Parts: sequence; structure tokens; C-alpha cells
Amino acid sequence: MKKKILIIDDNDELRLFLKKSLEKEGHTVIPSADTISAIERLITNDDIDVIVTDYRVGPIDDDIWLKFLDKFYKDKKIIIISGYTLKDFGSEGIKYIKKPFDLSQLLEAVE
Repeated sequence: MKKKILIIDDNDELRLFLKKSLEKEGHTVIPSADTISAIERLITNDDIDVIVTDYRVGPIDDDIWLKFLDKFYKDKKIIIISGYTLKDFGSEGIKYIKKPFDLSQLLEAVE
């Protein structure tokens, strides 16, 4: 099933690569370079299915950003992509993929 995906990453090359790769698979992708613009996109696109976010993307504190997503967007699939090893946030709804990752890992997680 094709999804509407919000990608939040401050790395322009990675964000563009993920956007193109996911669109090639038939998904609709909304890119965002930071957490503030991501919130704007979440407010204006209530039909987002999946949120793919870097852990350290700012300007909102990393842990607060994840708690915000977990509290207010539990109905969305949330995938964290990060080079940092993350602690357990106590939510089964948040999936973690360690950078660098193979695109197939993300495609599997999106489904």
C-alpha cells in the first residue's frame, strides 16, 4: 500500500535521496529540514501515514521531539533514523533504524 511519508532530516543529500527513492516506490513524500517545519507540515497534512525523522535534527531537543511525536501522533508509524544509539522510549510505536542503513530496511519499515 502506498503511503504519505513525512521525512525530517537536516542532511540535504540524505533527505533528497530518501524523497526520490520513496517516490520511486510510489509513495508521496513531504520533506522537512527541521522540527519546526515538520510541525507545520503535520498540521497542514493530516493524512500523513508515516513519519521518518532523524534523532538529532533540531531545533527542538531530541528527546522532547520524540516524546512529542509519541504523544500527539501515536496513530502514525514513527521511524527514527540515526547514527546515535538510542535508549528505549517506552513506545512500541517508534521504530529505530541505525545510520548508515540500507534503503531496503527503510522500505520494509515503511510498509
